[in-house]
Amino acid sequence: MEVTDEQKRDLARRMLEIMETMEEALQYMQTQLDELKLEAGKELFSDFAMGAGRLTELLPEFFMEERKEQLVQVLRELRDAISGMQDAFTGGELPQMQQVLAQILLPAFTAWREEARGLLLPWAAV
Repeated sequence: MEVTDEQKRDLARRMLEIMETMEEALQYMQTQLDELKLEAGKELFSDFAMGAGRLTELLPEFFMEERKEQLVQVLRELRDAISGMQDAFTGGELPQMQQVLAQILLPAFTAWREEARGLLLPWAAV
């Protein structure tokens, strides 16, 4: 199916909005873990992981004309970080969860988001 430029612009704008929501979810997840609300943190992480999975499927499909290597690298790092966070929740140790979130998942998401924004912003600005 051929995607029009207008559809790409709309998709880019929506993806940028979702990325902002995902960042807010990670910040709130950090607050939940700090407040010892592990189930709420786990639920937020699950939502975050689903959103990241969907965006990482769509981004290369529609917007990967350039900068493919950089995007693939940060995508790999984000997937590894999500896997590490899943392992931390499985282990059930709060300090491990907090450490993985702060030192691995947040930086990996930020790197991925910035690379993705570089691809999406030219489309969204039109």
